[in-house]
Amino acid sequence: MKTREKTDYGFTVMETVVAIAIGLLILGAIIFSIIGFQNKKTLEKNVGSAKVLLEQARAQSVSSKNDLYYGVHLQSDKLVLFSAVSTSSAYNPSATDNVTLILDSGSVSLDNINLADSGAELVFLFNKITGTAAGNNYGSFRLKLLKNTASTTATSTIINVSSEGVISQQ
Repeated sequence: MKTREKTDYGFTVMETVVAIAIGLLILGAIIFSIIGFQNKKTLEKNVGSAKVLLEQARAQSVSSKNDLYYGVHLQSDKLVLFSAVSTSSAYNPSATDNVTLILDSGSVSLDNINLADSGAELVFLFNKITGTAAGNNYGSFRLKLLKNTASTTATSTIINVSSEGVISQQ
């Protein structure tokens, strides 16, 4: 009588479960990295747009466009470039020439506004010709991610406007 040799083909249930678990861990790490990358890019985009708006206000003041002063009004969800006839003029939210930058809703917010004059309106206003900050309208603010699932991703950026009108970020 011939005896058959037992041959094992394929994978056991345990090997299959281990392979699936390892695959899910790798997939989770990839998704985690993609979300962190998207958060970083969202923050960078909003920081870049905010800096461009501030630079635009400063440039228009330096050029004395329409013989006006230009500034940026800060709110938690947006920044508004506006014009003023004098350094004591107030921001007018209904002015037709305002340019509004709306931050990515639900992703980024503006907070930690620190102006040299803590009682002042939340405005960076620039002087004509020199581009320096008008009065005590200089300081900093923070743009931060509202949702941050990746611990390796920067969650906020501080934008500074110096008394000389120089705009920088930390």
